[in-house]
Amino acid sequence: MALKGKLTEMGLSDIVQVACKGKNRACLIVQSQGQEGSLFFENGQIVHAILDSQEGEDVIYELLTWDEGTFEIEQNVSPPKRTITTNWSGLLLEGMRRIDESAAKRDGSDTVMEFERKEEQLVSGRSPPPDVKKEDYSTAKKKEVFTMNVKKLSEAIDALKGSLGEGLITTDIWTAADGQSLAGFNPQPKASALFNQLTSTMDKALKGSGFPELQWGMLIDSTKAPLGLLLNVVIPQAIDAFEEAIAS
Repeated sequence: MALKGKLTEMGLSDIVQVACKGKNRACLIVQSQGQEGSLFFENGQIVHAILDSQEGEDVIYELLTWDEGTFEIEQNVSPPKRTITTNWSGLLLEGMRRIDESAAKRDGSDTVMEFERKEEQLVSGRSPPPDVKKEDYSTAKKKEVFTMNVKKLSEAIDALKGSLGEGLITTDIWTAADGQSLAGFNPQPKASALFNQLTSTMDKALKGSGFPELQWGMLIDSTKAPLGLLLNVVIPQAIDAFEEAIAS
């Protein structure tokens, strides 16, 4: 049975998140003002998109601008081909960046996104409840919001690809809060989740090791990316660019 609805009731970005988190093979058909676009999902990712004669990532960026229209999700539909390798969250971030950038050109504003950061902070001046051990009450969760310039983050990824060329196999930037990839090239969501779990375990074991909220990993071909270039030039430049994206 197909799921149908209106874009005014459920936006495309929300539909994509639901479809990808469900990890089902499906086809999303979106119609608006006489146009029809299709997104194909497989293993929790968007693998193909088509709109008229256009295919690939640009179709998604166009469909994200549609505020009105209808959608229909058909389950168990195999994609005819694969034209997309970018992680779904990275596609949504880039689409939102383009939309914000278009708006910024009209009003001159900066393109930023807000994220919630959770940090452990010592609790002072409080006594634990009777049924809670003191050592278990020594930390509490504090929520903090920080912003990130999505355009600069995307530019940093592009610069990384330009520096390493074919030597870059994959790279991801993900949040420590949930292990979801925010941006990357040829993303590997399972690897991001596993590395995030590893750093989370190490952070708890080392107590205050200070792993950052945004984490970065990459896989390279050492025969095509010299180690000296990577360690002394590419990585320092990438870190500076990532920090600038967050600081701005």
